Amino acid sequence: MIEPTKENGAKVIVALQDAQLEVPEIRPEEFESRLVLSFGFEPDAVDIINFTAGIDFAAAYSNAIPAHFSGIPVKILDIHDLIRNKESLNRKEEKSLLDQYDAAVLKKILKKDKGQSD
Repeated sequence: MIEPTKENGAKVIVALQDAQLEVPEIRPEEFESRLVLSFGFEPDAVDIINFTAGIDFAAAYSNAIPAHFSGIPVKILDIHDLIRNKESLNRKEEKSLLDQYDAAVLKKILKKDKGQSD
């Protein structure tokens, strides 16, 4: 998830071009509105989004966990925000069941980390 700004849109476009990926015809200012860019195929698909249900970007960013992948700093969504997101998606059919399952598994992980049992 990226902050929905024109500046971030420009950075994403440059990063995709630098990675020699096929970049859709998109302008940086389009990143200020709700946007989803999808690349690849499941299970290796990647989505770049600037919104999601149940999560405010600024709050999620401040709660995010810093990490590094191949020397690149990234922020990982906090498990509480991820649960809130999964419970807010309101998707249909199989995807709804997957979201419910994901939220339940994440809650079990939290309980285990707190030393609680089912």
